[in-house]
Amino acid sequence: MDRDTRPRARSPGSLQNPSVKSLRLRASALAFPSHNSPFDKIEGIMKDRINQDLTLAVKARDNLRRDVLRMLKSKILENEVGLREKRGRSYQLSSQEVKQVVAQYAKQRKQSIKAYQEAGRPELVEKEMAELRILEDYLPKSLSRDEIEALVAEVIRETEANRPSDLGRVMKTVMARLQGTGDGTLVSQIVREKLNSR
Repeated sequence: MDRDTRPRARSPGSLQNPSVKSLRLRASALAFPSHNSPFDKIEGIMKDRINQDLTLAVKARDNLRRDVLRMLKSKILENEVGLREKRGRSYQLSSQEVKQVVAQYAKQRKQSIKAYQEAGRPELVEKEMAELRILEDYLPKSLSRDEIEALVAEVIRETEANRPSDLGRVMKTVMARLQGTGDGTLVSQIVREKLNSR
């Protein structure tokens, strides 16, 4: 039997440019990072930025930014060391985990600002606020109160929360969705207000 040598129609998927496939795979790796992914090196982007900014701060003799970034690097390393026993000796924080470290550090600065304000130490308040502004350069823009209230209302509807004892359940979901774009104290206040009014 003779072989059919006529060219066959190719499906749309087979005509896809390999570079497009590569870009889609890369985008997928960024959206859903995995520490087993070949794109793991992408997770170093946030750390690279901090290192670069630290170098620039040293060159510019910006002592405040230099000191804040050095402390931030120390906290990142401290977190990595704490996780390496479970995740391997070469484990490094992902960009999202680095943002969480920055958020924790920023939260400490806010607490210090409040304490110094209550103690009547304006010079220390000013210093802490300057440090906080530097840290905020590495955090996503915070949502407004109205935006947070809308999200809380949505979560309350989804979880069918209707009493103050549901606070923890609602907070957990809301904070997971905010991913560092909302202050925990403000979120807690809003959740309490909405649950108490039901």
